[in-house]
Amino acid sequence: MFTQNICFLIFLGRDILMEYYPRQAVWEMTLKCNMNCMHCGSKAGAKQKYELSFDKCIDIANQLIAMNLKMITLIGGEIFSKKAGKKLPKCL
Repeated sequence: MFTQNICFLIFLGRDILMEYYPRQAVWEMTLKCNMNCMHCGSKAGAKQKYELSFDKCIDIANQLIAMNLKMITLIGGEIFSKKAGKKLPKCL
């Protein structure tokens, strides 16, 4: 589970060089797509068996919100082919 206090520390020996807090996230929600674009980096097409349920998507969305990110980008396949893809942008 994510927390809003997530922080990555970059170390050099014993000294901390800097703290890094994520400002953005990119979430590939689905590989399901009704198109066959040559430029598709996801090689989208059929829905994959390991894709997250609607409830799990909502849970992850809430965790991302708690992280206080500046930007969340939803990508896929076609995210609007998924139930969560239609509802999540409104809550994010």
